[in-house]
Amino acid sequence: MKSRILSLAALFVAPLLIFGCSGSDDPTGPAGPGPNVVDDLVAGLPDFDSVVLNWTAPRNALEYDIRQATAAIDDANWESAIPVGPVPDPGEAGAIEVCRVNGLAEYTGYYFALKFRTGDDQWSALSNVATGYTSTFDSRGRIVFRRNPGGVDDLYMMNPDGSDLVRLTNTPELEHRPRWSRDGSRLTVAMDADPDMQVFLLDPVSREPFQVTNEPLYCIHPAFSPGGTRLVYRTGTGSPGGNDIVIIGTDGTGRMALIEDADPNNYAPDWSPDGTKIAFTGDLFEPRTSSDIYTITLLGQVVARLTTEGGSNPAWSADGTRIAFVSYRSGATDVFVMNADGSNQVSITTGTDIAPSDPRWSPDGTRIVFFAHDGNDYEIWMMDNDGGNLVQITDNGFDDRDPDWSWAE
Repeated sequence: MKSRILSLAALFVAPLLIFGCSGSDDPTGPAGPGPNVVDDLVAGLPDFDSVVLNWTAPRNALEYDIRQATAAIDDANWESAIPVGPVPDPGEAGAIEVCRVNGLAEYTGYYFALKFRTGDDQWSALSNVATGYTSTFDSRGRIVFRRNPGGVDDLYMMNPDGSDLVRLTNTPELEHRPRWSRDGSRLTVAMDADPDMQVFLLDPVSREPFQVTNEPLYCIHPAFSPGGTRLVYRTGTGSPGGNDIVIIGTDGTGRMALIEDADPNNYAPDWSPDGTKIAFTGDLFEPRTSSDIYTITLLGQVVARLTTEGGSNPAWSADGTRIAFVSYRSGATDVFVMNADGSNQVSITTGTDIAPSDPRWSPDGTRIVFFAHDGNDYEIWMMDNDGGNLVQITDNGFDDRDPDWSWAE
């Protein structure tokens, strides 16, 4: 659907009525090269409370009846769907018709379909059903996370203060550890698939997932390259506790293993902002601590160990100078911050007693978001990059986990 919207984008510059639909002034709908059914209805160009429909004008059409609903439209529920109005008069057969549907709810998915009346006063069969989503989508500064309102995790998005909460997915599949692309236009997430969890891309406007990996064992913990053309993720090796660190193109091609056939538990990779290294949790070198922070260069695949007292879930700051991570080295789980070369490792949550996990940086590097248990369930928390101004952002009866802060400018 997206390709069709893009291919017709130039046609949307035709004049539109601000509060309705536009079309030809010719009501006769003359015969011509157009179709006798409408099977190319498309919804695109979403705005705060509207979307634009277009389709090819059929032959012998005298009148359109366009309907909308928040559930799929078919012949059985056509009469209960809401009529759209005003609608354009049919134009020349084969012409592109344009209609802006206004008055819709924001951040909502809609279904659209139409019928047309012919010269013999008969109504056509139902058109194809087009889907559209209203949005003023702007990922700048937004935090995505997963929540389990029905026992299965779905993705949500909010402002850093917890306001403007938007549910991005509502599926029976488990969704795990979402991550923004650098420009904020896409998410990558691990989702349930056959035979195991796989890496997907997700358009946060259309909510349409695209499966990137198709491997026999689970593929989880995906993260974007700075340019958004590749992903790094963790996949199983088949040996107990074994995991590979793998790179792949966002189109599913160009798979390359960085850490391969490794017995230790390698996971949670994160791509450096300059694109030259990947930080990850691993257990490669002696003395082994079950997990430490390592980096590997893409050129030459040089591995460096940054911690020796335990560490996991590394997260680069946007300027690439620091890495936040989690460690249990002091007898309690805390968030640490260190320089990108592993020097100056400092705990910034000592004494909080909340067992924080999965820290992620704000775009300007001044704050860190993470999830932790508040005594009842997991919630999203935030603090300054030195541990000050600790505040709980979400507070509900659900588990909120795996936050990621958009760096889109």
